[in-house]
Amino acid sequence: MTRASKKAQKPAVALSKVPSVKELCEQLGFQRASIKEMDVFLEATRTWRKTYKTSDDSPGSDLLRWNDPLVQLELRSMAENFVRDTGNGDRFWGPSRNWYDDSDVQFPEETGR
Repeated sequence: MTRASKKAQKPAVALSKVPSVKELCEQLGFQRASIKEMDVFLEATRTWRKTYKTSDDSPGSDLLRWNDPLVQLELRSMAENFVRDTGNGDRFWGPSRNWYDDSDVQFPEETGR
């Protein structure tokens, strides 16, 4: 994808409707995580977004048309790979994390690899 076409491509969802990083992190169970642990998580997701390749070898960061069913499938695959295939599921949602609480979002042991 050329720079011109990437700039012309805009998300199908208004950015005002996208939750803030803080809201997303709260929904993902990071309420009790330290700032350092949050920074580690944010850097891991930033790196993942920049390096991930879709099924057609496009950058994951180009998945902007969030209402498009094909883009939704690719985003789901991208998220599943981040959690399951990289060890990040257990790293960020496993019971061994420092801020673990039984009420938190947890990575199920039976799906871990």
